[in-house]
Amino acid sequence: MCVDNNNFVTPMQNLLKKDQHGCVVFYTYNSPCLDYCLNQKNDKDELNRVTKQQARNQKNKEKGKGKIVEVRPAVKKCILDSLSMLTNHPGLKAFVFSKVYGIDKEKRDELADGLRLVAKQVPLYKCSEDSCVKCLSGNQIVPQCLSNN
Repeated sequence: MCVDNNNFVTPMQNLLKKDQHGCVVFYTYNSPCLDYCLNQKNDKDELNRVTKQQARNQKNKEKGKGKIVEVRPAVKKCILDSLSMLTNHPGLKAFVFSKVYGIDKEKRDELADGLRLVAKQVPLYKCSEDSCVKCLSGNQIVPQCLSNN
């Protein structure tokens, strides 16, 4: 789902183009994780790391000395910027998860803040086998979306 730094068309973008007014449900078993999926700082740090190493390589190349280090491309892991493709989709849409990601269960306040960012861009639901609950009510994340009970 994440748009990469090279602006390649993602599989999600291809699907959305096929039926611009169709219904889209993005399902993930676990809620988006706090460490990567909802952490824009990690993406910025990774891009900064790549940019700095590329600059060091260029200087070393120009001076004809020093080591040229292979630079892995920065990979976006945070979904927040990429959610705009769902936000901008004119048809019905939803982001759905079933369980709160394991290590995030104890971080209720942080999780609520992160899920609120998602829910403000696209309707967010937590679903079990027999029911779904909309996670955003007013400006608050409902308690059912913050636990696995």
